Parts: sequence; structure tokens; C-alpha cells
Amino acid sequence: MVRFDLVGFSDVEEYLDYFFGTLLETNWTYDYFVDWGKVRGNVRRHVKEISLLNSLCRVEAGERETMLGDIFQRYPETLEVIPLLLAIREKSIPILEMSEQAIYTCFDFSKRSLSGKEAEQLVGFCGSVGLLKLF
Repeated sequence: MVRFDLVGFSDVEEYLDYFFGTLLETNWTYDYFVDWGKVRGNVRRHVKEISLLNSLCRVEAGERETMLGDIFQRYPETLEVIPLLLAIREKSIPILEMSEQAIYTCFDFSKRSLSGKEAEQLVGFCGSVGLLKLF
């Protein structure tokens, strides 16, 4: 806890009033939202992988999950694009699943060979976050 007396306040309430009263409404500048140079660089670097994933647009909705799993297994380099599409820096994404107890599941989108079960789990993640609706 802050030593409010050392920074010139008579009590915690006075300190908290000052603290909350002087907070900025936001720290967002126009640069906060999207670094378009970085986006363009990622698109150039992953244009083939993005094209492979974009092929899902030409597949019936009911077949997209199966096709995405096939793409992940045949072209593991496409895995690294998934976090980019979600604007996430990490390749390993922990997810909290709430049921009777809290369970953390970690989804790894590093380039690697996948088993059918691993591909199915990653496709499930893509469906759960709504990424399949993009196609």
C-alpha cells in the first residue's frame, strides 16, 4: 500500500480521491489501434499461408472445420498465421475454460507436424473464437 502520508496526504481517502480524480480518461493515441506497417510486413511475410487459409472461403460452411484441420496438417506453416489473425503476439495461447472448476488449456500455434487430434483441438479453438466465421 502507498504511504499516503509520505506523499503529502492526510489519509487514504484523500489519496484515493486525488489518484482517481487525476487519472486520464484514456491513454490511447491514434497509434494505439493498428500498426499498419507491421500488418503489411506480416501479410508480405505470410502471403502464401494467408492464401491457403483464404481458400476456406470457397468451401461450404459445414466442411470448413475438416478442411482447416487438413490445411494445418499438410501445411504446418499456416499455424503461425492464426495468432496474427487474432492480433495476438504469442504463438502459445492459454485459455481459461470455466465449468465446475477453472481449467487452463494452452493452444500452441508454433509451426510443427500435428497429429489428427492436435489439429482437431486447434480447429476447435478457431471455431470457439469465431475465426471460422471469417471464411
